Amino acid sequence: MRLTLIALLLLAATARAADKVWGVIGNIDANTDSANTIVWRPAAASGWIDPNYAQSVLLMYMDPTSTNAAGKVEDHSTDGGNHGSFVNMSVAGNWQVRGRNTYSAQDNHAYDFNGTDERLEIADDTALSFGDGSTDVAFTIAAWGYMHNPTGFVFAAKETSSAINSAEWIFSTRLAAAGAAAGSLTLNLRDNNSTVYISRYSTATINADARAWHHYAAVYTGGKTTGDITLYRDGQVLASTALTGGSYGGMENLAVAVDIGCLQRTYFANGLIDDVRIYKGVALTATQISNIWWNTGGSAGQTNTVEVWQ
Repeated sequence: MRLTLIALLLLAATARAADKVWGVIGNIDANTDSANTIVWRPAAASGWIDPNYAQSVLLMYMDPTSTNAAGKVEDHSTDGGNHGSFVNMSVAGNWQVRGRNTYSAQDNHAYDFNGTDERLEIADDTALSFGDGSTDVAFTIAAWGYMHNPTGFVFAAKETSSAINSAEWIFSTRLAAAGAAAGSLTLNLRDNNSTVYISRYSTATINADARAWHHYAAVYTGGKTTGDITLYRDGQVLASTALTGGSYGGMENLAVAVDIGCLQRTYFANGLIDDVRIYKGVALTATQISNIWWNTGGSAGQTNTVEVWQ
């Protein structure tokens, strides 16, 4: 019995490691990689069901077949209404094969952002705001990224300009700026404008992640301090440093759109973005973040604590 169990575990580990596959990226922008670049991308767990799905308010697979009747990128979350409009981009011009993936029929691809003017715009929705000016609520945000340029790479932001009444939160890597090195992963929570905020940024940059697939996440417990923010890379906690500005009283619920791949309509991601997820009212644990990373394509070469889904 014991030998049988060991044999089954070894077989499962071998099968999971064999899920690592190669994908061919075509139609790459001229200012990034050359056409038909081979990009390593592991497959995801077959049949995995996200146990935190009920708290999801945004879930974008970034697949060319996953658009609604209006031609927008489909939101598959429980909210279901936060679809993304193409701005200076299109399905035909921007989707890429990121590698064979058995997680779902919609999860085989990613959208390529040119770093100049391309973005996905999601109309303002209360579900994507996490404060009322005095009280913040917990939330978790995560995405896969293949960064051609890791400096100033914007995964998602609810900030359309630097003016007052236009800023709520940013999940990105940093540009060169006082207080943090360019290429540091950061979650920045704004209090109505770009000068009053709390944030954490990774103590070490992630510039070495360029031209490789990695999973990034940020968790906020809602306590209105920098200690309530945790950053993750490939399912593991990143050492981070606090950075603040002004006297933070909480995020506002503003009439501001969410942009995927863009901040302030000025700073743009240069690379591919996939599997964008936001959970509201829940600060996912380290194990839960690791589960998302693992089950949507994490590498068997790391030793994170994960739950095994059959």
